[in-house]
This record gives sequence, structure tokens and C-alpha cells, in this order.
Amino acid sequence: LPDGSDKAPRTKSGYANKIKQFGNWLELHDHIRKNPFGKLQQKFKYKIDRPKLLISNDELIRLFSVAVTDKKCSKLIPYLALYFFSTLRPWEIAAPEGYLKRNLQWNKLLFSSPWKQIPDSIHVEVTEFDNIKNGRAKIQKRMSKSKSRQGLVFPSGVEWLKYYVQHFGEPEKVFCSVKGLARLKKLSNVTWAKEQADWGRHTIASCSCKHYVFDGVIDFLCRRFGHDYSTQQEYYERPVTEDRASQYL
Repeated sequence: LPDGSDKAPRTKSGYANKIKQFGNWLELHDHIRKNPFGKLQQKFKYKIDRPKLLISNDELIRLFSVAVTDKKCSKLIPYLALYFFSTLRPWEIAAPEGYLKRNLQWNKLLFSSPWKQIPDSIHVEVTEFDNIKNGRAKIQKRMSKSKSRQGLVFPSGVEWLKYYVQHFGEPEKVFCSVKGLARLKKLSNVTWAKEQADWGRHTIASCSCKHYVFDGVIDFLCRRFGHDYSTQQEYYERPVTEDRASQYL
């Protein structure tokens, strides 16, 4: 800086991330063979130590109770089902602010394709990129942080999706809106702050890895969530009891 001071660690990390993204774009469009900035952000790694909260069963019940009884919140039932009971990231389900018109197509939920490892669950197709119409043109938009994968909706989520179809019909896309979420939070008296964007993901990742027991369960679930084992340990491992996990699921 002009006064001789250095950039803040958070600012450096942000710059490194932007340069990395630019390198990814160059690689994606075949301008370069390999992104030379791929590991740059690791050099300027900056981590905010925020508490990773898990939603309580009582809070979860209040949210769904309002969604069932309030007509204006009922459209949020599929979003809540996937947010709290699937391996999808929030922005892989829907963007409340309409960013990039990112809403999961209902036909990506494969109700006729269960996972044999987890009875009564279903497959969900998660695409890394998708083609979105912009007038006559088609623009390729990033839909997922990770590579395209086969995600998973847990049995409780499947039941809520079926409930919605039974009572409200099958939608074309999963709906979510800022106003709808604000109303849901107010009526349920549940605090759901911006920094809790991964609230559902942290909870389901912790509970599912504790609840399900079979050979290779952690590796299987990590692939469904779209992250590796080290990420699971660093971000999603929480001190959850088997009883707590069973109650949630």
C-alpha cells in the first residue's frame, strides 16, 4: 500500500482466489493446458474460525411445521427437504436471490433409482455445468463447485418430496426465494443467519457419517457430498452421538 503497510491476509486470499479462477477459465477454454495458479490460494490461505452449528431437531420441526401450515411457505418444502436431507450444496439446489437462475430441475431427482447402500434413498443428478438460455443464445453456467456427480437424497428428504407432490403437484423446478425464507424464519422463530449457509450440510454430513454403518461408508458419502475425506474431517466432523444422528435422520 502507499503508506508502506501490507495487504490484510483476507485480502491476499481473495486476490489469490480470483487469479486461480481466471486460470481455471483459461484452462476450461483451452487457452492454456494447465492452470499455473491452481495452488496459489494455498500459499495465501485464510480461514475464518466460525462456529459450525448443527440445527436442533426442535428447530427443524418448527421450520417444517410452518412450511406445512402456511400457504406462502409451502413452496419451500422441496428446498427444505433437499437442504436438510440431501448431499447437495445450497446453491446446487436453488439460489434464493435468483443468481444465474440456478434452480434444480425436478427431473434430476431420480425417484426410481434408489441407492442400495441406503434403503429408501434416491439418486439425484448434480451437474458441474449447465446450458442456460439467454434469448437465442445458450450460456454455460457453473452449477456445482465439484465435478458432476450422483448425489443422494436421504429417506426423510424423499418422504418430504413425495408429500409435496401429493399435496401440491410436481413442480418443474425447486423453488426458493429471499422473501419466502424470511417469512419462514419469522414464523418459526428460528435464526438462520447468512453465515449459516451450510447449516443443513454440516448437520446431514455429520449425522449421516455417524448413523450409517457399512464397509467404506465415509468414502461413499464423501463422493455423494462432492468433497474428499480431509474436507469431511476439517469442516464436517462434529461430536454427534449415534442417538442424535438417528433422531435427525
